[in-house]
Amino acid sequence: MKGIKTFSINEGVRLHIIKAENKGNELCVFYRTQAKRENAALMAVLCKCLKCSSEKYPSASSLELFSQRCSITDWDIYTVKKGNEQILCFSVFFNRSGDVEKAFRFLKEVIFYPDAEKYRFLNDQTARFMAKTDILGLCDNFKAYGKVRFAEEMARGGNFGIRETGFYDDVEKASSKAVYNLYSHMVRSAPCEIYYYGAADEDIVRETAEESFAFARYNIEDIEADKVMLAQKRKAVKEKRNISESILYAGFAPKADLGSENIFPLMAVNEIFGGSSGVLYERVREQNGLCYYVTGNAYAFKQVLSAEAAIKKEDMKKTAEAIKSAFEELKDSRVIHEKAENAQKAVSASLDGICDDSDLFIDFCLNALIMGMDFTVEEFKEKLEKTTEKEIMLCAQNLELNTFFFIEGVKQHGGKGEKQQCLRG
Repeated sequence: MKGIKTFSINEGVRLHIIKAENKGNELCVFYRTQAKRENAALMAVLCKCLKCSSEKYPSASSLELFSQRCSITDWDIYTVKKGNEQILCFSVFFNRSGDVEKAFRFLKEVIFYPDAEKYRFLNDQTARFMAKTDILGLCDNFKAYGKVRFAEEMARGGNFGIRETGFYDDVEKASSKAVYNLYSHMVRSAPCEIYYYGAADEDIVRETAEESFAFARYNIEDIEADKVMLAQKRKAVKEKRNISESILYAGFAPKADLGSENIFPLMAVNEIFGGSSGVLYERVREQNGLCYYVTGNAYAFKQVLSAEAAIKKEDMKKTAEAIKSAFEELKDSRVIHEKAENAQKAVSASLDGICDDSDLFIDFCLNALIMGMDFTVEEFKEKLEKTTEKEIMLCAQNLELNTFFFIEGVKQHGGKGEKQQCLRG
């Protein structure tokens, strides 16, 4: 990406330096892997293993004390899904740019000296318990759970629908050896992106990164390019939960892949459809009063558009019809002409200040890298603002209804079986 200096520091390892004066410091390491259902639970357990302890620091508390001695103000290890990729993420925050070497020292200890011996993690039981607790937490947060289940139903087994947390039974079965083997393979073979955001001396950052990652790597894997999730046979799925509120999700997938730069008209379409003054809000809430809230979202990697509405369960059919009607309005050139300019301005304004937030900016850069888009934020905004009404119309016409997913709230019934379903999928 232009405006960022990128260096190759080892086989399959790249360092990206983002100069930012007086705005804090963040250092991130991302190991990129192909998303696979069988690895989701292993990744979830792996994150917990790495956070619990390391070879020299045998407890979470001692690891935390070590982070403080390295001048780290906050740190985390987690996994995220981005398109076809599941990424293992290490992030540390620190105040003074002069502490960048200490930050690398901390990450080196955590990444390369895990609490393991004889090809297995020693803290896997604790890690597995923590991973299962996260899954229970997801099941109890019905809005977060609904988004995950909606993605699963849209994808029907595809990479788009893999859970970052894994499933309960899979986590239970995740052996220490399998978790270790996956991690060992990733450290040696997965493409690795290192991002530094701050004001430290560029030469020091580069030299420290090269020293920290100076070890043999082999058979660097190629990550399969992201595939657009093309529209398939329409489906409607209903699931009952022991909650009082009901939520309806609708997903719209493209009929054809219009290319990576379709992201610009897609963002405009999403704002016209599901923004604060979008067609969805006007038709479903203001005119028909069918929901407590309604919003739209765009999954850029898959070119998917979605709608989410919290409703009374008896209004499910009416709301579904209203959403379909609102979506059809997107294909009317008069609606596009009326709303396109304000939608583009709203999306562009949402990117203001992104460069001043290390987390948001690094995430923007990583997304752009994965999508193969070599744009600065300013260039991204410029292309968005120059997107034509014709391009927005073509994007809207290329989308078609793919999935309805309804979570029906049935609080009076209770639901042990429902809990088992959401745990095990």
